[in-house]
Amino acid sequence: MEHRKGSRKEICLGVFLHLGDKCLGRYETRNLSAGGLSLKGSVRELANNSLVYVSLEQRLETDPASSVFKALVIHQTFNRIGLMWAGVNPSNVDKTPESKSDHKLKNGLIFG
Repeated sequence: MEHRKGSRKEICLGVFLHLGDKCLGRYETRNLSAGGLSLKGSVRELANNSLVYVSLEQRLETDPASSVFKALVIHQTFNRIGLMWAGVNPSNVDKTPESKSDHKLKNGLIFG
């Protein structure tokens, strides 16, 4: 049975995936829907139902807070990560993901 909200749209966007205070890396989307998204790749540290943060590589200049989203890991295969949106943008998060870039999660914003 299909539980997805809305139809999937093929789209290639660069996103960063964060688990807790750790940046897991940059990924590309396979598709996007109102209910979630599919990413190319896999991550050893991810388990089903893990809460992650997805941040857009290209932030929305008019509203940077709209560039960070909570999601749950639904499934993962060799080269695909399935995520379901888990609510609105994070608030009052003060974490510094470990990555090669200067991205920081703070008050729901990604600072470059």
